[in-house]
Amino acid sequence: MIFREPTTSRKACLTGLIVALSLLAAYLCFISLVTLSVGFRHMDRLGFWVPILAGAIALATVIWIFLRAVKRVLSEMKDEDMINV
Repeated sequence: MIFREPTTSRKACLTGLIVALSLLAAYLCFISLVTLSVGFRHMDRLGFWVPILAGAIALATVIWIFLRAVKRVLSEMKDEDMINV
């Protein structure tokens, strides 16, 4: 069996994917934090807990999905290319 290191173009594409995922996650986290701040800023109004709850759930979901996706991409970078005959 011949084990080959993943090609540099594949590593570059996967690294670009991680960067794109990071930018998307940062944008979604920003939106979630804005929602949280709106909820905390308007605690004197009825139903202030709705944006707080929505922002917290969205933030937790974005972070969880981001970490799972990055873990998957990093594992793809470590896998060797094998041809099954």
